[in-house]
This record gives sequence, C-alpha cells and structure tokens, in this order.
Amino acid sequence: GANWGAPDDPLRQLATLPFPATLETPAIGEALSHLKSEGALRAAGLLRRSLEQPWDAAMVARAYDTMAGWARRHAAPVIVNEFGVLSFTAPRQSRLNWLRATATAAQERCIGWTHWDFQDGFGLIDPETRLPDPEIMDALLLPQAGR
Repeated sequence: GANWGAPDDPLRQLATLPFPATLETPAIGEALSHLKSEGALRAAGLLRRSLEQPWDAAMVARAYDTMAGWARRHAAPVIVNEFGVLSFTAPRQSRLNWLRATATAAQERCIGWTHWDFQDGFGLIDPETRLPDPEIMDALLLPQAGR
C-alpha cells in the first residue's frame, strides 16, 4: 500500500495484510491469489519470500536483537527514528499488533524509538475525535502481555 515509491515498486500492491501472519494465513493466500490474477508477479514473489519465516512478534524481536547486539559491540546507542503502519491500508487489529510488537521489542532492549507520525496516515490521533487514539497509545506504551 505504500504510494510514495516508483510506479513499478511492488510494495504499492501490498496492502491489507495481517500481522501476525504465515503463508498458511487465509488472508495471505487470498492476497497471493489476487496478485497473481492481476499479473503482479513481483509483488506476489516478494510477499511469498518475506513470509518464508512467520511475521510475528518473535520476528520483530529478532530484528531488535540484531540492533541491540550491534549497539553492545560498538558501545553506541541505537534509535529507530520512525516506524508505523498506514491506517488506511492495514486491518486495525493488525496495525495494533505490529505497533505493540515493535514498541515492546524496542523497549525491552533499551532501544529508543519514535512513531511516525502524529495525525496523518500513520497517525496517533483519531480523525473523528481529534484526540489520541487510546488503543494506539496502549499498543505503543504498554508492554506486550506475557513478555
């Protein structure tokens, strides 16, 4: 669903994907079928390759383990200057799951982070109330249960 890349960027064709997910997740199978029927073979291949390992909180944690290891080896702090999920291209619960997994992984490893952005497509603000979205705030600021 990213709309800022080159016109032929396969990421433009990937939207409404669930998190967590595996190749066996029904929505992923549907997305792969749709992409193939539309002739979007690069996007289908990218999706299939990226799901060779499950998309889940453990995958996110492994990425942050890599960052934390680098920080220790180099005695240097690490900050993730932006992460987020486009609100209009992702299922709400998947968005909350990704934000929680990402913020939790960073917090558990003392890695600084910032969420992108305040009130636009990735925003923290509910467009109807113009107040912080309580579920988004909880996902970002409350540790993941059981971790």
